[in-house]
Amino acid sequence: MLVEGSLSDEDIELFREYITYSEQLIKSGYFKLDRQASLNIKGKAGEGITVTVHLPPEEICDSLMLKLRPFVLRKERTSFDKICSRIKTIFNTEIIDFMLRVQRDLWNGKHFRSMVRVDDNFGALNNDKAIMDYLNAFEYHRDKEKQERLKWPRNFLGDEGLKAFFMIFLLEKAKAIMNIADFCKIILGEVNGIRLTSD
Repeated sequence: MLVEGSLSDEDIELFREYITYSEQLIKSGYFKLDRQASLNIKGKAGEGITVTVHLPPEEICDSLMLKLRPFVLRKERTSFDKICSRIKTIFNTEIIDFMLRVQRDLWNGKHFRSMVRVDDNFGALNNDKAIMDYLNAFEYHRDKEKQERLKWPRNFLGDEGLKAFFMIFLLEKAKAIMNIADFCKIILGEVNGIRLTSD
């Protein structure tokens, strides 16, 4: 199938910047670990619940979250949502729409929710709003309102359990970031697959 689109110089610069940030993300120590974040919740009726958590060293988790900022912060020009919207505008075809929908499902937690769903009074915890609340409450900022919103899951899972839960979700986001970065490489002609026309 031939997919055609026209890129401006600004598009080329934007996609190159996105690829650069994705390569920096891959180089973070998190992806070189033998064991990444994990969370195990077990319980039996009348016996209570046991939460077992594994987290990589704090500096590795912090590095990962810092390198995710250009993608998760909506005001950034390389935010995942902005890049996907730009790709959709350039290549407005059914096959590209489908590919972007699959990546957005990975990004927004739909795929993660199909494996496990954790709800509190505000809805699913594995959705985009909840992860942004977590990042603004405990990682990027110390927003008291967001901390209050996450009070129940924090009490249930503990601080480390809550962090592990969201680290697992962030890895789902990282997969979508890398997939879109690979597509940007195709767009820029670094990989065969799409022919572009010029203005």
